[in-house]
Amino acid sequence: LEDIHALYATFGGKVKDFTFSAGLRAEQAYTTSELVEPDPETFENDYFKVYPSVFLGYAINENSTLQLSYSRRINRPRAWALNPFVDRGDPFNLRSGNPFLLPELINSFEFNLQQRHGLGTLTAGVYFRQLNDIISRISETQPGGVTLSTRGNLDRGRNYGIELINTLRIGKKLELTASSNGLSSIHISDPTRPY
Repeated sequence: LEDIHALYATFGGKVKDFTFSAGLRAEQAYTTSELVEPDPETFENDYFKVYPSVFLGYAINENSTLQLSYSRRINRPRAWALNPFVDRGDPFNLRSGNPFLLPELINSFEFNLQQRHGLGTLTAGVYFRQLNDIISRISETQPGGVTLSTRGNLDRGRNYGIELINTLRIGKKLELTASSNGLSSIHISDPTRPY
């Protein structure tokens, strides 16, 4: 059972050639997992998180705009990753979820140049993303040579990239979008971290 309560607010405006907006979302999550068999047990994993966002745009001229943005995003674990039930389908390779998993958090920074042309828009940009509490697969050897696989928040990482997006309007009802993305990713594991 996952119950999420959230409050959020945004504001924005324009000053001469600058446009801006900012937002803040605050969440309180209540997560409860119940194991019915073989021994009934209840797991609670409650957490509070705040997700800010900021956008700034500058109009160079009628057709060109510089954009700078920051946002914090969330990637929640799915129900099967939280399920504490041990799958014994293969007696030598057991699988189980982790009811204490936290969501992955992504701090995203982007800088774009948007150029409008006769048939559409071309956007070229660079981005940096800091990833925290990445959900990783963990395998432990149990007595008798049995392996138990589960999940834990062990990794953090950084993504760097460039992106090109071109939209073309063909007539009044058709728009085509082409995109290209180059990405470099670094992940750092911390095997000593409790999960």
